[in-house]
This record gives sequence, structure tokens and C-alpha cells, in this order.
Amino acid sequence: MSTLLRTQNPVSIPGRFLIRFWSWISVFLAAELSILVVNSLLALVYKKFTWRFEPEIHLTTLLLAACILGTIRMYNQKLDERMPWSEDIGRRLLAQLLSNVGITLFFTIVVRNLLILFNTLFHGTSTFVRLQDEVIISLVVSFFTLLVVLVDLGIFLMQQWKSSATEAARFKQENLEFRFDRLKNQVNPHFLFNSLNTLASLVYNDPETASGFIRQLAKVYRYVLENRDKEVITLAEELNFMEAYLYLVKIRFDDGIRFELDIPAECQSLSLPPMTLQLLIENALKHNVVSASKPLSIKIKGKGDRLEVSNNLQPKISPEPSTKTGLENIKNRYAFLTQNPVNIVKTEKLFSVDIPLLSSSSNL
Repeated sequence: MSTLLRTQNPVSIPGRFLIRFWSWISVFLAAELSILVVNSLLALVYKKFTWRFEPEIHLTTLLLAACILGTIRMYNQKLDERMPWSEDIGRRLLAQLLSNVGITLFFTIVVRNLLILFNTLFHGTSTFVRLQDEVIISLVVSFFTLLVVLVDLGIFLMQQWKSSATEAARFKQENLEFRFDRLKNQVNPHFLFNSLNTLASLVYNDPETASGFIRQLAKVYRYVLENRDKEVITLAEELNFMEAYLYLVKIRFDDGIRFELDIPAECQSLSLPPMTLQLLIENALKHNVVSASKPLSIKIKGKGDRLEVSNNLQPKISPEPSTKTGLENIKNRYAFLTQNPVNIVKTEKLFSVDIPLLSSSSNL
């Protein structure tokens, strides 16, 4: 057991004060309770036993308790280094209990006999101590000493538990942040690949349109670079980005795609993770037929603190291999930010994703 006064983990100032206070008051309590119980037991054993206040006995017992507890706490600190609790709890507990009892009995017997010898040499009096008295005194002192040690152990374990909980929470947070960063970085390569494919065909077939495409692509990537480290942005900012993005999509698919936006002004001050709408639209384009004869209709509708992105369902005959990272990305990013769920509904004719819009108070 780490000694009560030493821990590798930070303890608050009130906590340190209470630990230091307990270290001192426990010595006094062990001494006074030992005297009280010993006198009570001796009064029961010897009917003529006189119970009176003797300052020298209280002082001696107080010094004895200080010696015992001080030695035990230093010894337990050494045990921390040689036999940590993490290696073998049972073996460590047995070693600590036996050593602490041994230290207590040693001091109790040796100090008492030294006091008897002192009285004999300097005061000419000899106090004979009966064996049963020695047993009573040793058992009582050992009991209260070990009681203090058990309280020490309880405080230590409580500190370790709090520290472990804090560390676990910190590691969980760091892990979530790491995963969140990875999720944000997954967005860009897929989008860039599709955009460059479109641009490659435009450069030869329609240079003028290619020029406009490059400008809008630059606007899109400016948005990506400026917001990639942000957890959330306002819906108004996302919609401004979507103007450029939807231009690129319209160039790719022409009459094969239709967009319908119905977003009240009060929704636009709420927030969402950057490029959420882009991911949802990219997901719809990936899994559905997009052609002039079978146009894909995508609707974005806001209501209250929710935003619904839906499309008519017309699956490709030969669908692209799906890793399901798009929707999983969105759900995982929202799981990091809020407890409000992302709802996905799929019917025979419609696919819909309903996402929460976040207020500043709901963000982590």
C-alpha cells in the first residue's frame, strides 16, 4: 500500500489537508482508545482496579502510537516499491498484515519493558506485569493500530479508484478525439477523387466549364481546409459551402440530379459537423442510378432542431462495393458531439437520414 501521505496522482488541496489531518489525529485516536479499552478490560478482570488519569501514561501511549504508526507507514511505503499491489494482491495483503502486526507487537512489548526497566533503575520501583495484562495490552494496541492501517488502506484505495476513473475518462476522451480526427480526414480523399475525375473530362471537352469548375472546386477546398479542425459549423456556413458543392455535382450529372432545399431561417443558426451534407449527398450518388431518364431527387428539409436529407430510391443494378464508412462516419461524429441519434429510414421508394442540429449548449 502506498503510504497515506504519498501518491503519484494529484490530490486536491482539501484532500491533502484531510490526509495530513488524519495522519496526525489517527495517532491520538489510537493512543486514547487503547488506554480507554485497556483500562476497561483491566477493571473487568481486576475488581479492585482503580481507573485514574495519569498524564505520563497518556504521553507514553501517544509516543508509542506515533512510533508504531510512523514505522508501519514507512515500512508500507517500502513494500510499495518491492511488492506492488498490482503484481499479487493476496500476497501483498498477507505480507502487509503480518509485518504490521509484528511491528505493533514489537513496539508494544519492547517499549513497555523498557519503561519497567527505567522505573526500576531510576525510581527504585519495579512493576511486575502479568502475562494476561501483557496479552490484553498487546491485543488492544494491535487492534487499534491495524484499524488505523485499514483506514489508511481504504483512503489509498479510494484515491487509486478516483485516479483510475480520471485516467480512464481521459484516455476515453483522447481516443474519441483521435477517432474524431480520423473521421474528419476520411471525408476529403473520396470527394477529391470524384472531383478530379470530372475535371479531367472537362479539361478536354469543355475548357470554359472546366475553368468555372476549378474556381468552385477551389472554393470548396478552401472551406474544407478552413473548417477541417472544427467540430461543428453553423448550418448557414454549410449551406454556403453547399452552393459550390452542388454546382460541381450538377456539372458531373447535369439533368440526372435535382435538388430541393427547404430550410427555415431559424434552423440556419444551429450547428452540425462540417461536410455532413456533402457526405449524405455523396452517399446517395454512390448507391443510386443517376441519369436524365431516371433523375435522382435529393431533398434537404429543416424542421426545428432536425434536418432531413432524403432521396428517391433507385439502386444501381451493379452497385459499387460499399464500405459503409459514409453513414458510419456521420453517426460516429454525432456520437462524439451529442446523445441525440441519427435516424436512418429506408423504404421501397425512399431513403432518408434525419440528423440533429446542435445548439451551442448541446455541443460537447
